[in-house]
Amino acid sequence: MKKHLKFKKSIILTVTMMIGLFLSCTTKRIIYCPPSNEPVVIYKKANRAFPTYVKTFESNLKGSIKLAKDIEAIELETSIKNKVTALREKLNQTNITWENLLKGAYMAFEGVPCDKDIRGRYFQLLDNIRADNLALQELSATLDALTSKSNFGPSETRKLESSIQKYFSNAKL
Repeated sequence: MKKHLKFKKSIILTVTMMIGLFLSCTTKRIIYCPPSNEPVVIYKKANRAFPTYVKTFESNLKGSIKLAKDIEAIELETSIKNKVTALREKLNQTNITWENLLKGAYMAFEGVPCDKDIRGRYFQLLDNIRADNLALQELSATLDALTSKSNFGPSETRKLESSIQKYFSNAKL
């Protein structure tokens, strides 16, 4: 009888451990916020909280920085070259700033997920990153088209200057 009881306890313990292991391996947890029991999803690992378009933004940013470096190598007027250099520096800084802002915002959101104001600010930040990503994609397309030209004349210079100005005015950061 004692053997049977020990066996049952070991099975219960094993099943409990397996359930605990399974639950600890899931990537999300749900918190129910009072008073309405509104469900809020929290990621257990912060790196999973960052949506795909944030990763796409980083990828587009790196591509744009490379294209800006390629354009800097082209013989251009000093004023245009300075704008391209300023663009490249802003893109480098933007990457660092967005990453830090996003991590801080997610930590605040994760710390008090039931606070609607903090949750709203976090989602607004994600929207701003998405908008910057669209502006960055437009800039990258223009830079890519310009770097593929064998002849960089006044028309291309105006287009480059216009694209840089448009990005600076549309960027959220």
